[in-house]
Amino acid sequence: MMLPAQADDASSQLKQLPTPDLVTVSFWLEVPGKTHFSSEEKVRLYYKIKINDLAENSPVYFSLINISPSGTMSVLLNNVPVEPGRIYALPKLQTTWASGEMVKMTSRLDLQSGREYFKALVTTTPINSWPEFLGVTTETNKRGLQRVILLGSQALTVEVD
Repeated sequence: MMLPAQADDASSQLKQLPTPDLVTVSFWLEVPGKTHFSSEEKVRLYYKIKINDLAENSPVYFSLINISPSGTMSVLLNNVPVEPGRIYALPKLQTTWASGEMVKMTSRLDLQSGREYFKALVTTTPINSWPEFLGVTTETNKRGLQRVILLGSQALTVEVD
């Protein structure tokens, strides 16, 4: 999902969001700590959250935004309910049956040459309006801000040749 025309404002707001520590957000591409890739590589993104000061049974939602080297801002994951401590992957590893055999589909993320920026957010409720959440004023969201509490966030920047 692409974000609206105010992408420059939204990108700035996204990068300036606070980093609360009610949950710990961890995410990485292929191998934890790896930040240099080739544009020919197809990568998988992994993520996990750990609850710090929140009741274990409270639902939390994970969203992941990417700002490509060309400045295009995309929501890769939007309001995915997550279980603390479980490792998730994007894209998901898909398994299908073909001619009596199990076949694994291995689609991966394509990275553009340059600097790729990713921002993971964990919230108490789903984010219904990204411009509203990021504080970007549009004609449709002038009536007031949505009530979403940001529990944790994490940024990842990778260099792609």
